[in-house]
Amino acid sequence: MRPLLLLPLLLFALQTEAQSELQKGVSWFGERAEGAVGVQAQREPIERAIFHLDRAMANPQHELEAALYLCRSHIFKGRFVETESRQRSRSLESAKITAEKLLSRYPNNRELRFEYLVALGLWGESLGILRAAKEGIATKMRDACEAMIRLDPEFMNAVGKRSLAVLNYKVPSIPFIISWPDKKKSMALMNEVMARYPNDLGNNFYYAETLYVNGEKEKAAQYLQRTLSFVPDREHLLEHRTMHLEAKKLLDKLRGN
Repeated sequence: MRPLLLLPLLLFALQTEAQSELQKGVSWFGERAEGAVGVQAQREPIERAIFHLDRAMANPQHELEAALYLCRSHIFKGRFVETESRQRSRSLESAKITAEKLLSRYPNNRELRFEYLVALGLWGESLGILRAAKEGIATKMRDACEAMIRLDPEFMNAVGKRSLAVLNYKVPSIPFIISWPDKKKSMALMNEVMARYPNDLGNNFYYAETLYVNGEKEKAAQYLQRTLSFVPDREHLLEHRTMHLEAKKLLDKLRGN
């Protein structure tokens, strides 16, 4: 066979292999919650997903899609597989780094912006809220929320506004270091979110938390009960189970149990 004919065949083989790696990675990602006990997932499915998705990113044609699933995989691993704090933080940082690498090339991709926002927020939280505030990570998180809102304020039931609200009540205001967190602002943002998307499990949970930190405990209890009335869906099974557990804890606290 002539050498010139070998090149198209080689390129086709490489492309087919990369497509296969992407498909394998996505397939394993789809199995990530199989066999989970409560909110503790099995390690093998997500490790296999990460292996194949990392390889799939080598092909520029599949880079973005592979990166999105790779971010989601590292986030899932950090939240629901790793039990040691250092390994948990490392997985979340891997998700953040993966998203950061592609943001300069795909600044207007909503899914990538969202994965970066989630990864940055969870990574900062894994380091500790106070440290995240002092080291400027919290302000980066605020900027990421605002970028998401500018790009698409309605994306995923106003997740940008919701995330900004959560930041404003979770991050402490520290004199001479960080002054922008404002619990009242979190209430205003969550009122806007709930007015448009009242049937979102996450929105109800974070609205209840916002009510609680703003002193509206009776109303907070109502929305915690409403949160528990939602049935977790399979696509976000462990995330929704986590919200249910946190809602129960806060409800017990409000009831004095």
